[in-house]
Amino acid sequence: MPLQLGRAARINGHMVRSARLVLTFLVSLAAGRAAADAPPDPFKLYGNEMVFSVWRSGAEIGQHHVTFASENGALVVKSLFDVVIRLLGVPVYRYKYQSAETWRDGKLDQLSSTVDDDGTVSKVEAKEDNGKLAIAGPKTHEVATLPLLPSTHWNAQVIAAVRLLNTLNGKVDQVKLVPVGQETVPVGAAQRQATHYHYTGDIKAESWYDAEGHWLKLNFAGTDGTLIDYVCKSCMAPP
Repeated sequence: MPLQLGRAARINGHMVRSARLVLTFLVSLAAGRAAADAPPDPFKLYGNEMVFSVWRSGAEIGQHHVTFASENGALVVKSLFDVVIRLLGVPVYRYKYQSAETWRDGKLDQLSSTVDDDGTVSKVEAKEDNGKLAIAGPKTHEVATLPLLPSTHWNAQVIAAVRLLNTLNGKVDQVKLVPVGQETVPVGAAQRQATHYHYTGDIKAESWYDAEGHWLKLNFAGTDGTLIDYVCKSCMAPP
């Protein structure tokens, strides 16, 4: 009898976990559809800026900083990712990424980005032209249909996206974000529940968003395979 009860408990536990996973998936789909229908207001979500500390192998190597501003009726979003890897205190590698997005009427109007990969510089330029987005990257030129989201992560509409403008190389990447489950992540000095999403397709990363659409965490493998991890320092609007 104890063995049968134990087996029943395991089965019930499995069913509960499965039900929770299905519920999480359905909630994530609903959030994704809502995000696709209504572009988020970053000022309500984040205020004027958001900041992540960037970690590698247990050491903080830099920051990712995003700012939001209204200029001439447009939303301007600027991102800066700046990291330095040191060996015995001596800088041995630096990577710096900067981008500026201009949004009008909830759609991407233009974007420019620059990557400085330890002295090797590349650029991406994109601009709306007759309802399409003309994109020029280091090794590619193409015209993409709009709407198209950039791979800057702050916009939770990416949850429902099937393609993204890769702001590192100018390519239009095919993607799908798959919900993994609910997790608790650090947000400044506090903790917050968020859905963990796994990128599949052309982009390889893990990203976390809460039910309100805040981007709270990111990680991905660096060029050497070492995990690069974002930890939120400030990613919610002040109360």
